[in-house]
Parts: sequence; C-alpha cells; structure tokens
Amino acid sequence: MKESENYQKKYETLKKSIITDIWTIVKAQPDRSMEIMEMKNCPAIVTYVIDDQESEVINELYINGNHVIAIASYDDNETEYNLNEFETPMLIAILESVEKHLEILE
Repeated sequence: MKESENYQKKYETLKKSIITDIWTIVKAQPDRSMEIMEMKNCPAIVTYVIDDQESEVINELYINGNHVIAIASYDDNETEYNLNEFETPMLIAILESVEKHLEILE
C-alpha cells in the first residue's frame, strides 16, 4: 500500500470516529437532538459566509437513523447537512461545541 493511501485510510477512520462520538452524545439527549448555539466560550460553527455581515451557522444537531444531521440557518433560510459532508477539522469544531454544550447542560 502506498503511504498516501495509508494516510487517506487513517483520515477516513478518524472522520468516522468523530462522527460516531457526536452521534453517541446527541442520541443520548432528549428528543435525540441538541442545540449548539453560539454562547460565551463557545463560538458559532459557520458553514457558509454570505457576506461580511452574515453567515450561515449550525444551530442544532439531530439523529436520523445512523446519521447526524446539522441544521444550519441564516435569516429565514435553513439547510440540513449530513455530518458526512464535512471534513475532519469542521467535525472536530462541532464535537468541541457539543462537548461544551453538554458541560453546560450538566
């Protein structure tokens, strides 16, 4: 196996592991969902910058079967993303936000 293929496999394994961790935390919440709004010491998770004044941010995560779905919004527009669509750095930021929100809930 080429070294690049080895790293790609490790990257995909890490990505799946992070999604599984998020799935486990969210599934344990009431209604199998969790709000992850911006708050002190917990920045907003930006999915898309619209302009210098507005961004689409993730507001909630919920479980749909074996998938974690993120609801992101700006103004009155909502978009749903399967966490599989995001790359590992974004997933790490989401996991960090989920963990911080979990601490607040406890």
